Amino acid sequence: MSKRIDMNLVVIATGASAEQRAMGARAAAHVLRSAGLSPEAAHRAHEQLARAQAQAAAADTSPAMVRAARTWQIAGRAAMVACCGMVSADFRLLVGP
Repeated sequence: MSKRIDMNLVVIATGASAEQRAMGARAAAHVLRSAGLSPEAAHRAHEQLARAQAQAAAADTSPAMVRAARTWQIAGRAAMVACCGMVSADFRLLVGP
C-alpha cells in the first residue's frame, strides 16, 4: 500500500500566471512523489548539502542526502520548464505553508 505524500509547494516566477505557477508546482510534486520524497525532506537535504559544500565538508554527506538534494534540483527544473518553458532568473521553488 503506497502512502500519498502531501505536496505543499509554492512557485514564484516573475511574469507567470497563477495557472502557470500551479502547473510548475504540480510538475515538481510529481518528481518528488515519484522519488518517494516529501518536499520538506528534499528541500532540507538540498540546504544541508549546500552548507556542507560551502564549508568544504561534502565528504561528510550521505549518498541518500545527495540523492534527495539532487531530486529537489530536478523538481525545481521540472517546475521551471512547466511554468515558464525556459530558465528564469526570477524563479523559485519553495516549500509552502
